[in-house]
Amino acid sequence: MKTKYIFSALLCSASLSATAQQLTKEVVIDREVEPQMREVTRPDFSPKLYSAPIKTLTLRPFEYNRKGEVRRQLSLLDPAAYADTFAVSPYRGYARIGYLPTYNLGASAGYRFINSADMHLGAWLNYAGQSYNVNPANFLDPTVSDEDKVALSQHTFDLGVDFGHHTAYGDLTADSRFTYASVGQPMYEKDFTQDASGFAVDLGWKASTKACWHIGVSFDTFGFGKKTPGIDEYKLVDARAAYTPTAVREYVYGVNAGLAKAWGKSAVGLDLDFRFQHLTSLNCFDSRYQMVEGGPSFYETVIDNLGDKNFNLLRFSPYYKYVGKSFNLRAGLNVDVLTGFESKTRIAPDVYVAWTPSQQFAVWAKADAPTQLTRVRSLYNYSPYMTSQFAVSPTLINYDVRAGVTVGTFSNIAIQAWVGYSDADFAPVIAATDKFNYFMGQQNGALAYGANISWSYRSLLSVYATAEGAENKDNKVYYPWTDKARWDVKAGLSVNPMDKLSLGVDWHFRSGRHGYMVDYTATVAGTEAFSHIEPYRRGLGIINDLGFNASYRLTDAFTIFANIENLMCRRWQTVPGVETARLHGLVGVGYKF
Repeated sequence: MKTKYIFSALLCSASLSATAQQLTKEVVIDREVEPQMREVTRPDFSPKLYSAPIKTLTLRPFEYNRKGEVRRQLSLLDPAAYADTFAVSPYRGYARIGYLPTYNLGASAGYRFINSADMHLGAWLNYAGQSYNVNPANFLDPTVSDEDKVALSQHTFDLGVDFGHHTAYGDLTADSRFTYASVGQPMYEKDFTQDASGFAVDLGWKASTKACWHIGVSFDTFGFGKKTPGIDEYKLVDARAAYTPTAVREYVYGVNAGLAKAWGKSAVGLDLDFRFQHLTSLNCFDSRYQMVEGGPSFYETVIDNLGDKNFNLLRFSPYYKYVGKSFNLRAGLNVDVLTGFESKTRIAPDVYVAWTPSQQFAVWAKADAPTQLTRVRSLYNYSPYMTSQFAVSPTLINYDVRAGVTVGTFSNIAIQAWVGYSDADFAPVIAATDKFNYFMGQQNGALAYGANISWSYRSLLSVYATAEGAENKDNKVYYPWTDKARWDVKAGLSVNPMDKLSLGVDWHFRSGRHGYMVDYTATVAGTEAFSHIEPYRRGLGIINDLGFNASYRLTDAFTIFANIENLMCRRWQTVPGVETARLHGLVGVGYKF
């Protein structure tokens, strides 16, 4: 996020100043430098729609559009000197479509019905589809198919509406989104198709009078339409005759509010946030040692069934903020009241400090420990092949401490580096039995670190490279990375040999990925009894993805593009037993109107 050095604007925003960059003239632009907490998301395995190149304030001359939000497409502005007039884009709508055999299809369209300086109202829709063949012998349970090859397919539809209205008293925003997906899951049963759907809406009001304040409400539901077949074969730890695990659906209700008062360079504030999550089914796989009277003892996989669950999270966040010429400070507390799980009150620091002695150098540090409701929607985003009867309890982050440095931009080079240590309980991690994929909660701490560098030469060439690492051992877990990778490296370059042509190459390398297996059924004799067996590691393969993209603007409104991924035709597993496609991508056209 980028703002001018106006304190009232900084007070109402979520970020502090850190470094600066140059545009046409020397302009001080405030920008965020600290890494943000990320949801559980998987690396991009499906084709992406390629946007027409639009001049933005970033170094890279292109962007990928995944969500299709009209606001981003139609309100991007050209770089300009301070106090220059910013002209609104003349286009109200866009449409793009791309295809690549055997079956990779993407389509996106949107239109802004109202597009004035004070109000906007737009709607957008997306479709993403993919189908490819795999060898069923690589499934967790290959006996579900007697064919040499079977197809894995995904079809996802998104429809959204966004609204915003600016008045002299404040800003009103409203956004809603509907999602429907159909996923073929032949690893569970031949010709079995799972469907998932969700709806989300957010309403917010933000104002600045003698103080800055905001209030908002939200609702989100997401879940599965069918039970994954075969679960009933497992025994229940707490056998209730009237209960069997059902397909999960979550309902999340939220209310948030905040008030901040500034004087001079200082400010005090209080943020309140309440989240209520209802889950229709909460279960987990476990391995237990069973004693049989008069016969051999044995290990077996069972289900801990907790049934419907409610989790309530109320957060109070008082803070003090100071914004100086070269020193910024936010010192606060997060008081989290969690009920429905391990009912407790958790108090943790929420501190951020940044020192910016020059526009080309910044040092920052942060410490917090947020409690997070683990969303079924975010787990599905990582693995659409997850078993539908399972969810994960809230993630309790005991502490997360990080520090970093930003250098640049100088000579068109920017460098960032950071290091941190975090400790969490019930962090979602990929797991599987001999038949089913799901997520389990793991707890412990891990060291994490990262660095990135970017460089551009005028508007002709830009290069970037980033590397992140985490201490993800069997007894360590870095909670943002569900696949427990050790290294994640990305690099790429983009070239604009002429004004209308853009070419790019990107490389993604992710190693050390692994999940855990729970599938003990061995019979034993003469073994000392114990009640719990630890899962063992299951490797997921190395991501080694080389991609190429190109875009040519025939006119200001009409563009042709190509986005080819996994040029080396490698395979790896998204989750145990589910392989990715080889070469895939989209070739198509885009039009703004």
